[in-house]
Amino acid sequence: RAVAGLYLALLAGLAIAALAPRLPGAWTSTVALVLIAGALLIEVRPDLELQPLWDHPPGIYQLIPDRRAVVADLPLPWGNDPFWHDPVYMYFSTFHWHPLINGSSGFAPPWYEPLGALSRDFPSNETLDAYRRLGTEYFVLHEGYYGRTFARVVSATEARPRLQFVGSSSWEEGECRVYRLLK
Repeated sequence: RAVAGLYLALLAGLAIAALAPRLPGAWTSTVALVLIAGALLIEVRPDLELQPLWDHPPGIYQLIPDRRAVVADLPLPWGNDPFWHDPVYMYFSTFHWHPLINGSSGFAPPWYEPLGALSRDFPSNETLDAYRRLGTEYFVLHEGYYGRTFARVVSATEARPRLQFVGSSSWEEGECRVYRLLK
């Protein structure tokens, strides 16, 4: 919408430049310019739906002892998911500064989409192996983004000997749990 507004303003400017020599007097040109500018401002007004933003991340990240430890925030988006939480995870990283497997930069490496699909089976051995190859050391599970499947994922995660429970904490979006990926 913003780009369309810029093009509309450009076209309006060209129209004024073409009409100005034909208008009788400077006063008429000024009135025409003000009317067109007013119409553009009314038509192209921004329609921003701002959302409140947290001023702190979930406390769960404090349980990860090494500042250089690579973290994967889950669930990972995949395919036509209606919610992509990567920007939220990236925002949280500005507080804790752990390197992330998932983030939001406008660029997705070729391995990211398949990892999202594979993450549907988390914590399968295949999924854990894929994350290990990427250097993942810790997983943070967010109940608020898993929804109804959170209990099932936690139960499956607890049953995996390759994952060590580190801790949990409550947050505005629900429980968060952190697990360490063992070798």
